Amino acid sequence: MPGSELLTALKSQLAFFETAGYGHTYRCPWRPTLLIRDSPLCLNATFTTAPPCSECVLFPMIPAEKKTSLIACHHIPLNAAGETIATMYEKASQKKLDETFHKWLCATIHNLKEERQMP
Repeated sequence: MPGSELLTALKSQLAFFETAGYGHTYRCPWRPTLLIRDSPLCLNATFTTAPPCSECVLFPMIPAEKKTSLIACHHIPLNAAGETIATMYEKASQKKLDETFHKWLCATIHNLKEERQMP
């Protein structure tokens, strides 16, 4: 069940985020970490040969016109204003991005749990 896989992945991402997983640069210590891309959720972060992003559980959440972007998951809308990780990296503070991403994770997990309970 794809919804179940997504829910599990997002719960893991939330746990990684809340335990300061992004504070540990295990991929590239010479640059700041990137949300999603530098976490165990990203297929490209944990495999030596990069699988296509289309295999990621988050891929269906990416708008069609952004699916071929370099870091496609950074274009998932995080709120009603349509802010994304990509747009927030351009013009928001790290604190605002972290807060928005955390709220999105919690809301998406909550919504997926509610969907699972519907008949």
